[in-house]
Amino acid sequence: MNIGKLYIIAAPSGAGKTSLVKQLSTELANLAIS
Repeated sequence: MNIGKLYIIAAPSGAGKTSLVKQLSTELANLAIS
């Protein structure tokens, strides 16, 4: 079993959560977004 890391991105509306996750997904090939 491959154990990974869980990151929770929590912030108020308009804080840039989606922008952050989009940038991370372009830089990290093995990132899974749920």
